[in-house]
Amino acid sequence: MRLTAFKLVLVLTASVVMSCKGKVESAPAGDSGPGDMRGGSGGAPGHGGVGGDPVQGGAGGNGSPDDFFVRGNYESLETISAYYVGHSLLADIPDIVTHISNQMRSTSFSFRQQNVPGAPLRWHWEQTGPGGAGTVQSGGFTHQIHEAVASGDYSHMIVTDSVPRGGTAAEDETAEYLGKIVAAARQARPDVRLFYYETWPHITSGLPGHDPYNEDTVSPTRHLLWRERIDADAAMWERIVDRVNQENPPGPNGHNVQLIPAGRVLARVVDAVEAGQIQGFDELGDLFLDEIHANRYGQFIVATTHAAIHTRRDPRDFDIDVITRYGSSYWNEEYARPSDAVASAFLQVVYESVPVYYRDR
Repeated sequence: MRLTAFKLVLVLTASVVMSCKGKVESAPAGDSGPGDMRGGSGGAPGHGGVGGDPVQGGAGGNGSPDDFFVRGNYESLETISAYYVGHSLLADIPDIVTHISNQMRSTSFSFRQQNVPGAPLRWHWEQTGPGGAGTVQSGGFTHQIHEAVASGDYSHMIVTDSVPRGGTAAEDETAEYLGKIVAAARQARPDVRLFYYETWPHITSGLPGHDPYNEDTVSPTRHLLWRERIDADAAMWERIVDRVNQENPPGPNGHNVQLIPAGRVLARVVDAVEAGQIQGFDELGDLFLDEIHANRYGQFIVATTHAAIHTRRDPRDFDIDVITRYGSSYWNEEYARPSDAVASAFLQVVYESVPVYYRDR
């Protein structure tokens, strides 16, 4: 399950960084087995806590979880019809959000998507338009982007851009094409809610000889280690969304574009892992499948961040026995269902972090 060979490379290269810079803040330590992650009981875990100080900092978030999450009786049903635009870092996110939302009496959630591995927003918009040469993943959950935004069928649209992302030209391109999607979606449905999904860089960021994107010569933070880069890139994600909102103000019944700060929430879970607060997890690589893609545990953390923002419900109450769009369990032999203790630790960090990093615009 673990990236043993890959993490050995990280450890070796981290020693090089240490000799050059004096310290490594987020280099993986060593391999470990799954511990007792396996074999938890069904349903949502109890409200537990992760040791250490509460989450601090952020970029103008809402502060206290008690002020952010809605509590009380589920008296009304919110129907969310979501449309996702992105690449492989979306992966199973819509499936998990759908399951969690529909397990709550307050929400009915459905989705369609345009998911093209590695594709930037520019490609999504230009190559898949009328007469375009592009193709999208097939299947009953696919809806071509121009048809989707023109239909007015979707109450929520969740969009992400390719990585690496950084530098003036990349920011300008994202703002341009996110703005095009926003304008087209609002024309068809003025009250549509739009979200920009913040992702993350390769976990080899800042390690010598391990830049998978050799053409990335302009990202200002490309020399930083993964954990440092998450914090350094936060201003970029916030800046893109603020710019799109300034250039594309909503109408009287509309809503500003919001940022889903999933990368920063995932980084907070990594902090807890590296502090020894989540049993069976020891390092950054334990949440990743390869250099860029989160594994099922990492995806679960990211998806619960999305669900917490869409529903405003306490993530500590989320059901962890996720069923996918195909009717099968999200967990499998390689990535077993986390124990209630592990799931509770994950969701406690999500609960504490979302109100810090998410801000209503």
